[in-house]
Amino acid sequence: MCFYIVQQFLLRKDPSSPSSPSESVLQHMVRFNREKPCLACLGVLQVLDDGDFMQHMFDTIQNSGYDTDMYYLALTTPVSVLMRHFQLWYHLQDLFSDLPFLQTSPNTPDVADVKEVFKWVVGHVLFMKIRMKFQFEGRFQVRLNIHHAETQLECLKLAPEIDEAQFLRDLEAERRTFLRQPAPETSTTAFPHLHEVEKAADGQSTNEDYQYSNQGPPRKRRKGVAVDGVTAVTAKLRTLSKAEFISLLAPNAPRNPITNKQSIDPPTSIEKRAEFEFSFHHLSVYAAGRYCKYSRTVSQSPWIIDGIRKAGKSVQEFIGDVLVKYFKADGYNFLSAGREDVDVRMLGRGRPFALEMINPRKPKLDVATYTLMQHEINASASGLVHVVDLQEVSEKQVSVMKDGEDTKRKSYRAVVWAAAPLTRETIEGLSTTSEFIIDQLTPVRVLHRRSLMNRKKTIHSLRGEFINDHYAILDLTTQAGTYIKEFVHSDLGRTKPSFCEFIKQDQADILLLDVTEVDLDFPPRLQNEQEPPQAENIVKGLDITLAVPEKPTGSEVSLME
Repeated sequence: MCFYIVQQFLLRKDPSSPSSPSESVLQHMVRFNREKPCLACLGVLQVLDDGDFMQHMFDTIQNSGYDTDMYYLALTTPVSVLMRHFQLWYHLQDLFSDLPFLQTSPNTPDVADVKEVFKWVVGHVLFMKIRMKFQFEGRFQVRLNIHHAETQLECLKLAPEIDEAQFLRDLEAERRTFLRQPAPETSTTAFPHLHEVEKAADGQSTNEDYQYSNQGPPRKRRKGVAVDGVTAVTAKLRTLSKAEFISLLAPNAPRNPITNKQSIDPPTSIEKRAEFEFSFHHLSVYAAGRYCKYSRTVSQSPWIIDGIRKAGKSVQEFIGDVLVKYFKADGYNFLSAGREDVDVRMLGRGRPFALEMINPRKPKLDVATYTLMQHEINASASGLVHVVDLQEVSEKQVSVMKDGEDTKRKSYRAVVWAAAPLTRETIEGLSTTSEFIIDQLTPVRVLHRRSLMNRKKTIHSLRGEFINDHYAILDLTTQAGTYIKEFVHSDLGRTKPSFCEFIKQDQADILLLDVTEVDLDFPPRLQNEQEPPQAENIVKGLDITLAVPEKPTGSEVSLME
């Protein structure tokens, strides 16, 4: 609670009220000094009276580059502000014992904290000055980290079990996470005092003591228990009694000779105001559509191994590189309803996909812009990739796409080869097969990255088309997640039943594969949307006169889902 708030509270009391301060109480009031930093709020509320600071804040927000008129103000205040609030409250209890209001808990909701007062004032002024409207939990976030180096360590008196280096690491990590900043190369950027603390510890604090992540502050492991300094101090403030608080903060505080209770002095004065650090972030927006892939040399996502690119531009890059430019985003995450191998075409109306645009400066695009982006993607892909139904979607809609991954049906067309001669009757007889379930052990080719387990998958339909003695076409519709290539060659008997069993042969293989349909109603089909181009016949360019086929071009590796 700021001295300024205390003063206004006391001065607005009705003198005739029994709870009004006496004349002697008013004489104790210290007039608010606009120049000297407030020892309670550390100057946080004083900047609201500072024309230069307010103008700097307006300019910073207006020049942030975000195209929006709605905002949400999020800010962090130093933990020492909360501690000084308690200290000041207990001091006022002793000083003004005739005020019943002050005899309540420091946690009373009747006094707004510094953070809320700052938001109230700034919210009104921002609207009046630059016409930006406050929106609770708005998608455009003005993030303001308030830091006060002068008092940051005094809270440790309440938690002596926490060392200084740990506490400073916690503060820095929380600051970085809150401002959405990447981890710096050194931890002394924002907290220069940390370097001296670690040096004084003579290297006893090691990197292994701390667990860093992008989701929150580092945790120091101590006897198997994670300790977060900031949280520990805050929790103690909420649970300590007045006597416990004073005994920790000022163990040598004087005692009342009658009650034997300790009283506490007000917080010490400070030399500098708190420092303010701005950052901006817009929550993710999502664009979705369906893509067709007509090439057997284009991967869905960038295919890079040990820093070496194994394929050309990917589907993800053809789409994402265009969208990130229009949204003016920091980056994107590519999401899709499954994936196909680099040597598998995606045909029909395409595979549903969505892109999460991270921190977009231009989050709202009109329908015409989506149409323009779609044309640009298709033109730049030069027939390798084609996108339809590009549109804005909600995060909830994207979750529907992901939830349907295990339940959707997918249809395929494959060219298969058999070592022994085939008969037309055997292949065409596959079309009479009713729906059946197969057991698939994790394929040998993916055992290095997936756990060994048996997967039961449904083959909804199967149809065969005879080509010649060694070649045939299979059209099948399956449950999502079925390993199609293993269904054909049986994966050394690990898939049962398989195509090999149906044709009563030991050796068969899949040569070419197309995904012809992904049965998922996402995203909504746009009106007047043209159908994707028709693909070349699957057997075009394949020499089907060879008893032992050559390896088809582009099938260097198989990563089939």
